[in-house]
Amino acid sequence: MRTTIVIVLMLVLTAGASAQFKKGNFELMLSGTAGSFSENFKYTSKTSELFNDESDESHTYAYLSFMPSWYIIDGLSAEVELGLRAMEGSEPTQAVILNASYTHALRKSPVAFFARAGYGISNGYSVPIFYELVGRTDGFDINIINLGAGLKIRTGGSGLIRAEINYRIQSYTTETALATYDHTYGALSLMLGVGVML
Repeated sequence: MRTTIVIVLMLVLTAGASAQFKKGNFELMLSGTAGSFSENFKYTSKTSELFNDESDESHTYAYLSFMPSWYIIDGLSAEVELGLRAMEGSEPTQAVILNASYTHALRKSPVAFFARAGYGISNGYSVPIFYELVGRTDGFDINIINLGAGLKIRTGGSGLIRAEINYRIQSYTTETALATYDHTYGALSLMLGVGVML
């Protein structure tokens, strides 16, 4: 009985081996991350209690992206990431990122490793930062450098499950009559997704 179960599990796990990352293939992926961040502030005056102030805020957010990609050569794909971030207490923001991605499939296994890098723009931070100085801008003037690595697990004939460690460097410049301020923030997140190979 145990041998039968092992054989069935091996067949199920290797059934996805037909989904390959070959030249000319398309991959459609829906991926996202969610989280929360909090801020505590307390000011105690030494001169008068009238000046005392305290705040405690917590915000939840979600980032969802649609990523169509096309394999230029075996394993190497051009990927467009169209992202939407919603956060409690602020307007949604959008991001457009162009990535180059390389996927290496393990032989006779449904598991494949990938890495990607790209550049994009947004009208707000796609992954929020603790001190969110720029919740949303008037235009797409936040620059994004995107780096990610993870694994894809092939399920069935063409299905994919994806897990990625993603790092984004997001930068924005503000100007006043007296100075120019350059803001640069790094954000690390775990992104999970599902997709299909065509």
